[in-house]
Amino acid sequence: MKTSQKIILVAVAMITILIVVIMIIVRDDIQLLFVKDKDWNFKTIAVDEFQRLDFSANYHAEVVSGLEYSVEIAVKDSTHVFPLVKEVDGTLYFSEPDADSLVTNPVIKVRITMPLLRSVWGRRGSEITIRNFQSDSLTVSIEKGCKLRGKDNTIRFLTFRTGDALVEWTNNP
Repeated sequence: MKTSQKIILVAVAMITILIVVIMIIVRDDIQLLFVKDKDWNFKTIAVDEFQRLDFSANYHAEVVSGLEYSVEIAVKDSTHVFPLVKEVDGTLYFSEPDADSLVTNPVIKVRITMPLLRSVWGRRGSEITIRNFQSDSLTVSIEKGCKLRGKDNTIRFLTFRTGDALVEWTNNP
């Protein structure tokens, strides 16, 4: 076997080992993403069309742009919290009968897919992430320790009304 063939064989072996190592690392990262919601039992809720969201208590919401309307809600298996979701005049309201207990215990997660988002209200420690929306305008009202994150959005006119809140808006062209 010639020296050049040996070098090529060693290079191919090293590239193969590198690919296997990268696949193992990526697989572990992907599994970590799924394991973090392991204690959460997400259930799909039937909803009508809506363009506005209102979170009145300590919800952790992931709002993503999509063609269909979809709402999934989860409560940690060990808790006894009963979230209320209702749609009134195009606004989807998220609340809980004992909202005062939610201020100290963040126990409700929501995953929302919707084609158009016109406004979002967040109060009492809610954490809301908005991703991949393209819109002419969005009105955001957040207060009382609410956190809002925006990622990969294209919004022409963005209006904020904030009290004691945190806004983190990144990667928006």
